[in-house]
Amino acid sequence: MKNTRAAVKFVHELYAGAAFRDVIAGPRLNDAPRWRDEEWDEFIRGAARSYAHMSGTCAMGTDP
Repeated sequence: MKNTRAAVKFVHELYAGAAFRDVIAGPRLNDAPRWRDEEWDEFIRGAARSYAHMSGTCAMGTDP
């Protein structure tokens, strides 16, 4: 969880910056920078979802 928390915090800081201010829609985590690690962990556990990306088996490239 330590590495996941660090990654989520990094992305949150990145998205909170001026470069994304006009691009990101939806709610922001305004109080998140003051969260304790336990609060980040609770947020991550509540927001995390699994996702399966199906891929095809069709041939690609120039192989005969």
